[in-house]
Amino acid sequence: LVSVFNKRNVVGFSQFLSTKGYNLLSSTGTAKLLKENSLDITEISDYTGSPEILGGRVKTLHPKIYGGILQDTHNPEHVQDMRKAEVPPISVVVTNLYPFEEKNCIENIDIGGVTLIRAAAKNFKDVLIIASRDHYGEALKLIKEQNGCSTIEQRKAFASRAFNISSHYDTAIFNYFDD
Repeated sequence: LVSVFNKRNVVGFSQFLSTKGYNLLSSTGTAKLLKENSLDITEISDYTGSPEILGGRVKTLHPKIYGGILQDTHNPEHVQDMRKAEVPPISVVVTNLYPFEEKNCIENIDIGGVTLIRAAAKNFKDVLIIASRDHYGEALKLIKEQNGCSTIEQRKAFASRAFNISSHYDTAIFNYFDD
């Protein structure tokens, strides 16, 4: 799943994921850019059957997205639930957050991005979370070296960084409201 606010370097990283056999699922704005660069993308709204609403405030908040991210692929009950719901696992989440600290306004409080980060990081045993474009190079290297895969230790390190990003983000928002 690729859904980013800052789109710098996302095309090259997504092209790399595509060459490694990943099917790309993306939000409308990111999908538009990736399609313009000849990548085969499934838009989240097509995948979920639900359009983005409220001027883009609601894009990824859907059971098919979070079921795909949060399912424990080693838990037979989860696997059965997701098979019945026809929800495949999502093994990589690439996101970054709205620039709240740059503009300090309510419209730049990211809901879906933080939720993607938390869900993917929580399920690091099955999901690699790339929560900053600054992490593309390292993620590219580890996936390249391991033939499209990552180890649980590597996913845990990325999850730790992701929680650090969301914690910093939430602190900035808290400070805005606490003034």
